[in-house]
Amino acid sequence: DSLRELSDNVLIYSSIIVKNRSEYYKFLKWILNKTNNGEIEFLCDYIYIVESKQTCYKCQHETPVVCFGVERSFCLDYESYYDENNNLFEDAETGPIKFDDEIHIMPSFSPIPENLLKYLDQNFHYHMGYSNFCGYSYLANHCHHCGKLQGNHFLFDEPESPFYINSAKAAAQLKLYKISLPYDLPVYAEITFGSEDIYIKKCAPIYRLDFHSNKIELESEPLISSDTLSPSSSNTYFSIK
Repeated sequence: DSLRELSDNVLIYSSIIVKNRSEYYKFLKWILNKTNNGEIEFLCDYIYIVESKQTCYKCQHETPVVCFGVERSFCLDYESYYDENNNLFEDAETGPIKFDDEIHIMPSFSPIPENLLKYLDQNFHYHMGYSNFCGYSYLANHCHHCGKLQGNHFLFDEPESPFYINSAKAAAQLKLYKISLPYDLPVYAEITFGSEDIYIKKCAPIYRLDFHSNKIELESEPLISSDTLSPSSSNTYFSIK
């Protein structure tokens, strides 16, 4: 027996159909490799490609860069449901799944579906590359002009980084491409939660993207005009999951 599919808010395992996300935990032992501290994130309904711009350190040209955004996801921890012998606790349960209705920056997740990886490579130069700064290879943005890798540290971790969202003005520099998921994705993910994330949905345009046909349609305009946006907040805080 093996896990077959996570589809339309339904978990299908062998001949058993689970119709409620709150029962996904019953299948963790089959879908979770015991890494990432035993935690797995379920990406639900849709995710975003988040686009911004960065000045390439090598050629000094402005180049598009992308990461991911998530609005509907929840995390399950293996050790909360299974004992050391991999048996499900008798009193194990998950409460109702709730989402906070904000879009959060997701620097990376794994595995990324192959068709999405192909689209990102062909349209945004996002593919494997070796980082001299880190000393290893990873999926990364590359300059559209000179091909140099654009390191994650400089995209996410500095106050002036394009995906360091510390104000409404920073959020307004983004473009979001919404991708519907045919099924909930169980993945290992890094997700940042910032006090200014509330502005991402309000200040950035959102487009519906069908990357199979490369069809893009505007879903919503920014709700807040860029003319009214203030500088970075000194009270911004972040957490990472």
